[in-house]
Amino acid sequence: MAKSYHNPEYEKLMKIIGPSRKEFQMSKTYEGRMGCATAEYDAWQSYVKARTDEIKADHPTFALDPKQKSMLGDQFDRLKHRDTMGIPGPELVEFHGEFAKKFNFKVPIHPRHLSQMIHPFQGYLANMQKHFRYEDLV
Repeated sequence: MAKSYHNPEYEKLMKIIGPSRKEFQMSKTYEGRMGCATAEYDAWQSYVKARTDEIKADHPTFALDPKQKSMLGDQFDRLKHRDTMGIPGPELVEFHGEFAKKFNFKVPIHPRHLSQMIHPFQGYLANMQKHFRYEDLV
């Protein structure tokens, strides 16, 4: 029986992520894992952009609240590395944890999807050896 998804963009995302995660687990090399993590990151970025555009078309007022964006920027500035002006992937969980402790905020995506992105055991962002800029997070 075929799985049904809430929209075609999500189905496309799952078709990329499923094999990518299996390949990540099977890969023993840094380059192989980095390639898988990058592919998954790109797939999520494409999905988030497509969904944002779709939601904005249906709800023109949809946006990250300016106050929340400012709070996120404040926390980012506290934890970013001065040499790269970014936060390494493995430190994103700490970043989001500290942000959640200090500020009340509404997450514009389902919490399960946020967990899939940043959780240390299932999150692909934590496995990427990349420094994320503020613009990448918002």
